[in-house]
Amino acid sequence: MTTRCSLAAVLPPLFLVLAGCCAHDAAPPAVAPAAPSAPAARAAGGGGEPTTAEGCRACGGQWAIHGLIQEPSCLCPTSDGGKRCRDGGECQGQCLADDGEREVTEPGPPARGYFVGKCARFRSTFGCHRPIARGALAAGPIVLDEPPTQICAD
Repeated sequence: MTTRCSLAAVLPPLFLVLAGCCAHDAAPPAVAPAAPSAPAARAAGGGGEPTTAEGCRACGGQWAIHGLIQEPSCLCPTSDGGKRCRDGGECQGQCLADDGEREVTEPGPPARGYFVGKCARFRSTFGCHRPIARGALAAGPIVLDEPPTQICAD
């Protein structure tokens, strides 16, 4: 299914997504990522994504044009990409909901439990996804009638 939307409709939610990403990155990951190499840390200003092609190579990333900005940036891979997850804190990047897979813990009605996803292949994600939030497990079982909200980040 292809969805088309105007730039005016995308920009306000995009700023909310970006603001949420900043808060998301501030929380410590449940799985500690590998420490960046010295060149990667220097290129990224001491942390975060590398800002140079050299720093990107150091993390094994892809230096290319990503998203709407049309400037090169780095996509650093995660070591847990594709791993099953139920909480955003279980991944180095985001936990992205899979085709509506659910883990029912209370049959109900209504059925309650957790949405199941896979850890993203990269620390930053572009495109439209259904991220499972950090803290989803700690919050306890939820009603499983609606999948996580789709977020688009370009």
